[in-house]
Amino acid sequence: MLATIEKCETGTCVWCKARGEGVQAKFDFGLQGFFCKKDFWTALKVRFEAKEAGPVVEPPKAGRSS
Repeated sequence: MLATIEKCETGTCVWCKARGEGVQAKFDFGLQGFFCKKDFWTALKVRFEAKEAGPVVEPPKAGRSS
C-alpha cells in the first residue's frame, strides 16, 4: 500500500501551505500530515512511478574520463 488516508477534512497542506479540503495521510515511505487534494495526488503519482521504475541509478558522468 502506498498511503493510508486517516480522514478527509479541511486544513493547511504541509507542502504548499494552502488552506482547503484535503486528507490526513501517511505514506509508506514515512511522509505524513495533511495534504491538499493536488499535493496528495502528486505524492502518490511520484511514489508510484518511482516504484514502477525500479531502483534509482546515478547517470554516467559527463565529459572525458581521466
